[in-house]
Amino acid sequence: MFFPGFGGIDETGHFLLKALRLAGYRTFTAEIGGPRWYAWCKRKGRPSFVYWRGLPNVFCESQTGEYLVDLVRRIAKLTGKPVTIIGHSLGGALAAYVNARLDEEVKHVFTAGSPLNGPEGVHWLLLWARHATASIKQRGGAHQENCGKACSTCSAFQMVKLATLPNAHRLTAIVGNDAVVDPKTSLKEGIDVIKVPSMHLGLMMCVEMLRAIANKLHQLRLPQTIQVSA
Repeated sequence: MFFPGFGGIDETGHFLLKALRLAGYRTFTAEIGGPRWYAWCKRKGRPSFVYWRGLPNVFCESQTGEYLVDLVRRIAKLTGKPVTIIGHSLGGALAAYVNARLDEEVKHVFTAGSPLNGPEGVHWLLLWARHATASIKQRGGAHQENCGKACSTCSAFQMVKLATLPNAHRLTAIVGNDAVVDPKTSLKEGIDVIKVPSMHLGLMMCVEMLRAIANKLHQLRLPQTIQVSA
């Protein structure tokens, strides 16, 4: 399952998801701002002014995180299998949040150029854009009145900023030659790290990243060896 980054849409993961489908994997998208999002907001009694597919991921991170937790639960129930999540940039931070909230429903999480230590290592232009979308976050059902203005109050970011993330053993951080998100803010205690030769926006089309994900997925498919002490 693919989670797009800040201002991104599902189609930013097109190349990656197509390659995974060709390899025999079933893929899903988050549809943030789409029909699933609208139906979820309606069930929760939260305001939402969007109803169509393809809007950018600019809504309240706390609300989006809760939506994605519900969505992953439903996908896991539908398929009867735990879900592997790939998140780019902010999408990776949201994926880490979902991973921390769920147990049996998540198999593994790949974050690509994601701020796992909060937004402090993010380029100032993105922080400004996040601030500029505050009114959209509030109209879309933000949890806090100052959503988009003070990252320290965001419950989703607060959980991701923990020193040791819950279920960190299921996380793989993919980092590149990033000028948008400082690679140091993508690192966490207890998670695997894979470095690839790509800039931030190119990660979703990076062949080395795709190869790294494919290799990790292959390892996850292998039966685990059970050691028996004599």
